[in-house]
Amino acid sequence: MRRGTFRDETVDYAAVGATQASDLLQYPPERSIPAAEAWRLGSGEDRFRTAGEALLSWGAQRGAGLELEDV
Repeated sequence: MRRGTFRDETVDYAAVGATQASDLLQYPPERSIPAAEAWRLGSGEDRFRTAGEALLSWGAQRGAGLELEDV
């Protein structure tokens, strides 16, 4: 979203913390598609650190085939 196309409207999602509800996937917010995924990354401090660095440096998006560019 760019500043030029931003519209200050009400949001259509629940209160902060609502995504922690145990029944969220059975009763998702209106106009949303529930999804859940899990991957085993391995174990150990090195594996945890590598996964965290990839996540914080857009590694997940690049791994999914998305291209990132500065605008």
